[in-house]
Amino acid sequence: IEINKLLVMLSDPREKIEYKMKLARAYYYQNNFAQAENEADEFLATNPSSDLKFDMVFLKGNISLAKKDLPAAVIIFKSLLQEFPERAIKDNVGLTLSVCYEEMKDFKSAIETLEKLKESHPMPEYIDIRIKRLQERLKNQPGARGKVRK
Repeated sequence: IEINKLLVMLSDPREKIEYKMKLARAYYYQNNFAQAENEADEFLATNPSSDLKFDMVFLKGNISLAKKDLPAAVIIFKSLLQEFPERAIKDNVGLTLSVCYEEMKDFKSAIETLEKLKESHPMPEYIDIRIKRLQERLKNQPGARGKVRK
């Protein structure tokens, strides 16, 4: 409420942008996902710089993930990987995308995502462990007959 009051009084566009981002994050951390998403959409409508756009789109992906709207989260995270590849790698977007696939029980896509991520990840051993765990889960799925299908 106080940030909204402050936004009306601010004249500096940079400050307004900064507080808009903080407001969207505050709603997200309060689990008010609908309002956080509205703030993020409103922010993105202003055509922010690429860094700010990445931050807010990433927040939108996390909101979708928190709301268990996994197909929407997958679309958002894939777009971040395509549009901002370096920043997405740095912020572990690929790992988050694989978690979305895992939650959707799409283990093959999760494994594919992790395979692509392995070469650029600072700890490829960690990625290998996650891949092995997903392969085990895939193997133990109903109807899998103990074989990992490729």
